[in-house]
Amino acid sequence: FSSGPGIQGKVISRDIDIPALPNQSYLAGLQLVTFPYRLDNTAPTVAFGLNQSAFDLLQWDPVLAEYTAATAIIPGQGYWLNTHAAPGTKTAINLVGSHPVTVSATPFEIKLKKGWQQIGSPYLTAVNWQDVQVVYTVGTDPLGLTHLSIDQAAAAGFINPVLFRYDPTTQGYAWDQDLSTSLVPFRGFWVQALTDNVSILIPQPSGRGVVNKVSKYAANVKGDSWKVKVSANINGSADVYNFFGMS
Repeated sequence: FSSGPGIQGKVISRDIDIPALPNQSYLAGLQLVTFPYRLDNTAPTVAFGLNQSAFDLLQWDPVLAEYTAATAIIPGQGYWLNTHAAPGTKTAINLVGSHPVTVSATPFEIKLKKGWQQIGSPYLTAVNWQDVQVVYTVGTDPLGLTHLSIDQAAAAGFINPVLFRYDPTTQGYAWDQDLSTSLVPFRGFWVQALTDNVSILIPQPSGRGVVNKVSKYAANVKGDSWKVKVSANINGSADVYNFFGMS
C-alpha cells in the first residue's frame, strides 16, 4: 500500500450498487418494512425462522380500514414489523428459502385500492420514485391504460405523489418535498391512491439508485503504485478505512 497519493495522485469516485442480502437485523420496536424476495414458504414464522412470540407483522387493509395480521410475505407489500427483543437489542432475520425477484424490462406491478397502502420496492437495489409509472386500469377513461409519470398521475387525481416513511428513531413520519425519494430495499412506505383501479409500475433498477446508502471508493495513484480506499455506510453505521492496491 502506498502512504498517500503523492504529487501525481488522483482521486476517483464511483457509485457502487450493492444488492441487499436476505439477512437483516432489526432493532426492537416498530419499523415499516418490506421484503424484496420471493419465498418458498411465505408464512412469516417459516420465512423468518422465528417463533411467533418473537415478533408481530401487521399490514393495513384499505378495504376494511384496519390492520390485520400478515399471513404471507409478498414482494412489493409493506408491513409493520414489531420485534419483541429487549430495548436497544436487535433481532436477526435471515429469510429462509428466498429468491430475488426476476429483473426484466417488464415493470413490477403493485395494484392499489383507494386509500392508504403500505408498499415497498421488490428489488435488491434501489429505485427512484420519480421513475415509477402509474396506470389507471379503466380502459374507457381517456387516460385509461396510459403509462403516466407520478406528476401526471397526481394531476389527473389518481395518486398522491408524496411517499411517507417511518423513522423509528424519532417515532414519526418523514417525507420528501419532491420526487427524490429512493425506494430502498427492505424499507416500507405509505402511498395514497385517490381512486380504485390504480396500479404503480416499478421499473428495473437503473443502476444508479442508492442501496443502504452508497459505497464510494477513492484511488490514489503514484507511478506504478496505487491504492483504493473503500467506504461503506449502511443504516447510519460506517466502515470507512478499507484499502487494497499495489505498491
